[in-house]
Amino acid sequence: AAIVYSHGLHHVFAPGDAFPKIFKKVEAHVELVDVDSFLKQYGNTETPAKSVAQELQLRRDKYLS
Repeated sequence: AAIVYSHGLHHVFAPGDAFPKIFKKVEAHVELVDVDSFLKQYGNTETPAKSVAQELQLRRDKYLS
């Protein structure tokens, strides 16, 4: 599976827009991950959803800084 970290898509399709703007530059970072390994590492806690969310936020901050 892939995790895609975008540099913000609000300039392409903002909340409330009826249709996305075309021909806008989009930047993203793609990371390939093994879902089973990822869930074993971060999903086996008392609060798996919170652990996964925190890990994804850390990765987003790492790749988009």
